[in-house]
Amino acid sequence: MFKNRKDAGLQLASKIKKCTVGKRDQKQMMVVALPRGGVPVAREIAEKLQTDLTILVAKKIAAPFQKELALGAVTSSGVTVLNEELRVSVDGIDRYVAIERKPVMDAAVELEKRWRSEAGIADRNNIKNKAVVLVDDGVATGMTTLAALRCLAASGARELILATPVIAKSAWKLLHPECTEIISLKNPKDFNAVSDFYEDFHQVEDDEMICCLKNLHSFALDKVESA
Repeated sequence: MFKNRKDAGLQLASKIKKCTVGKRDQKQMMVVALPRGGVPVAREIAEKLQTDLTILVAKKIAAPFQKELALGAVTSSGVTVLNEELRVSVDGIDRYVAIERKPVMDAAVELEKRWRSEAGIADRNNIKNKAVVLVDDGVATGMTTLAALRCLAASGARELILATPVIAKSAWKLLHPECTEIISLKNPKDFNAVSDFYEDFHQVEDDEMICCLKNLHSFALDKVESA
């Protein structure tokens, strides 16, 4: 069990460092965090690797019959993914997604714009041909992570490395084909919630996240047009 996100980030950073030393030019790497919880973890990784840190907002599209269940996800740039098992089992789901997608994307755009402004992150940066490390504090269903990975791939990243302290086996199976590599510390078969693996899993507020971003030399991620 991790003490908190900082502890998880430090442990994960050490493992990533061992996996990348001598294999990749760190000047050609970038760390991208999924806010909010992924930012404190990603900060430790970016500091260890001495790379730039930025954010990419992806928000879940909640299922109509259970708001906590991720039917899919959409990024601030419009890249959208759906849970195909749910998609084929629920009548009228495509129409529902067509209606829900825009307000969810608009919210992601607004959040990313505000957080970038408060953190003093520049509006544009080209990640083409870079090795990108995508970080979250844990991956359960993998929907928002999948959307983010496809967004980064569309941006022209040379490599995509998913780094997370804990990832469910089902999510690993879903995401592995989308990545060059997945680096994690725990990969449990029995998975209930990410919070189960942390002693302290408090909600990361804006002030904490912005402080993490300001403490590193950060650049913004290029926007990607929706396919």
